[in-house]
Amino acid sequence: SPTKLPIPAPTKLPVPSPTKLPIPTPTKVPLPAPTAVPRPVPTAFPTQTPACAIADISVNEAASSTDFVEVVNNGGTACDLDGWYLGVSSPPSDFQFRASSFVSETGGVYVVYKGTDFTFDVAEKGTVYLSDASKSTVHSLTLGTEYDQSKSYGYSSSGQLC
Repeated sequence: SPTKLPIPAPTKLPVPSPTKLPIPTPTKVPLPAPTAVPRPVPTAFPTQTPACAIADISVNEAASSTDFVEVVNNGGTACDLDGWYLGVSSPPSDFQFRASSFVSETGGVYVVYKGTDFTFDVAEKGTVYLSDASKSTVHSLTLGTEYDQSKSYGYSSSGQLC
């Protein structure tokens, strides 16, 4: 028959008494002095300069059927039309070009549309005027009163209205 082994009696383990730990006093750590962060210098957009010959900017095409006016730059320097005017009276004041209205060089065009950009009627007077910021008329495109309103009119490379 199997022999019984005695089971030892449980022993109590000593429980340590809680000890108080010292709480450290906060110390002030000096913060580094703020340093100036270099900010990028914004690049200025090119603006109209004396190299932008006013004589190079002209009304190239206009249409009452689709209600647009096209301004062209025939010069070799891009131009900002900021502050220039377009309209059907001289000096024009119906529409003023906003900042950054750039026309690239050599044949660059800037097109404005009725309803989006201007409210005047191209067919109303038959002539569209362009002036610089001082309201001096720079160029005009005369369509006349007897033109076909279903077509657009502009200047050919030889300067003829077609």
